[in-house]
Amino acid sequence: MKHVTALDGVRGIAILAVVLFHYTFLSCGWAGVQLFFVLSGFLITSILVSDADLPLKLYLQRFYWRRTLRIFPLYFGYLGILAAVYGLTGKPELFGRYWGYLFTYTLNIPRILPNFRDNASFGHFWSLAVEEQFYLVWPLLIFLLPRRGRQALVIALLVLCPVVRALTVHFAAGLSTDTFYLGEAVYSFTPGQLDAFATGAALVVFGDRLRGKAVLWFVLSTVMLLGAGQAAASWSRGRLAFDTGLGYEINMLRGGQHIWGYTLINLWSASLILLALQKKAVGAALSHPVLAFPGRVSYGMYLLHLVVLEAVLGLTGRRHFLGNIAVFAVYLGVLSGVCFLSYRYYESYFLNLKERLFRRPPQARSGAVSASGD
Repeated sequence: MKHVTALDGVRGIAILAVVLFHYTFLSCGWAGVQLFFVLSGFLITSILVSDADLPLKLYLQRFYWRRTLRIFPLYFGYLGILAAVYGLTGKPELFGRYWGYLFTYTLNIPRILPNFRDNASFGHFWSLAVEEQFYLVWPLLIFLLPRRGRQALVIALLVLCPVVRALTVHFAAGLSTDTFYLGEAVYSFTPGQLDAFATGAALVVFGDRLRGKAVLWFVLSTVMLLGAGQAAASWSRGRLAFDTGLGYEINMLRGGQHIWGYTLINLWSASLILLALQKKAVGAALSHPVLAFPGRVSYGMYLLHLVVLEAVLGLTGRRHFLGNIAVFAVYLGVLSGVCFLSYRYYESYFLNLKERLFRRPPQARSGAVSASGD
């Protein structure tokens, strides 16, 4: 596969946004998860379309073998440590309630119910569950559908998923009218997130039509995103959003944002990926180590960032002004170091096994695009 370092930079933006969000430095940083979803949709679809000429058995074996080596070792290694700690100390207490969901990639399901209790050790794994559920159905659809069928599928998801989000709130309101819960239900429900993956897939299946329009799409999507966010803030609060939330609070419900807000964030994310692929200056900026390095180890950073944050804050506590920035610098340094060691000495061992089995025939050449670890 053709490795594009600029996509590591895109992934770096996504993980840094999430890290800054959980440190309360960037209120809209939660949208980094949407950027992850869109990028995943693009990369996975690129790989699948490139391999769709293979026999079905080899096609599926190759995809799931590579995904397993990328995702399972760190995820289940971490859960194994967590289970051992729980067995010895009884902490984290909620592990006993949710371990079954964690080991089956279904943690997003209890989040749809009103009595879900979050936990820094694993609560954010709901998004990994959504990705795994996407992987269960998408490969077969891409293999079975012809080019126009793939395009129709992408368009259908872009149209239907906002409707699914609206219906999710409608039915979830029968369980609880708490706005935080309703937002969580929408955010965690896989059918309502499939348009994020489809937006990334659109860059593959409609690639010819998008060629040469990267700047136009990026400018338009940015204007739409920022304008709609400020309009929603003005309508719901009576004032513009002069803060780092930009009018997009997590679990957004105001002004029907749960219906259209995710769509706009997904479109902006896709336009950034398109810009990274087509504009050399942008690609060079995104390839800078400041962004490319966290992108390269982003999987580990996402898994571990909250537990490392809890550990650092347990030792230092939260500070104000410059002290808080200093603590954040220590936290980011520790997190980066831990994730580099994990990637270099643990994850890479499994990544290097990808071509040991289910290799493409010598005469078949892949045209897929990849970022680190894909």
